[in-house]
Amino acid sequence: MFERFTRTARDTVVRAVEEAKRAEAAEVTAEHLALALLATPSGALLAEHGVRREDIASAYETARRRAGLSESDASALRELGIEVDHVVGSVEGAHGTGAMVPRRRRRRFGPRGHVPVAADTKEVLRRCLREALDMGDRQLDDRHLLLGLVTTSGVAADLLDAHGIGYAALRARPRKAS
Repeated sequence: MFERFTRTARDTVVRAVEEAKRAEAAEVTAEHLALALLATPSGALLAEHGVRREDIASAYETARRRAGLSESDASALRELGIEVDHVVGSVEGAHGTGAMVPRRRRRRFGPRGHVPVAADTKEVLRRCLREALDMGDRQLDDRHLLLGLVTTSGVAADLLDAHGIGYAALRARPRKAS
């Protein structure tokens, strides 16, 4: 699949790996991909809608504090009468701040610096390819990566939606050279 990536898209994936290494993460996640997209032509679109690095980091930190639940997950539970923030507050009151945050596995990278790709990132990449094929595009660019993020449920999709960046508007945007 990577042979279909434009230079910009490849550079974005490389930046995502660098983000994961910088965070000493065990895997390259959708969070790292979202952060990497800030430095692409699509990053200008994100900036236009007020999406900043701090927003992405904060959204993922909130989800980690909620044991991985995104805002849409919390909203669905709220409709069932479960206030996730109350549950988190109770657990943290009994066990300390960050009690529900999964412990980060620190990873030592080998000489080649290989970092595995998380399941959520693989799903974003699969959807990215599907979007490119649906659009009749022969190459995948950063716009397809962004489309992959918004079509995958989770923190990134919720964050982008909250900033007014939706699927229909992204699909309608004209393609720019990468």
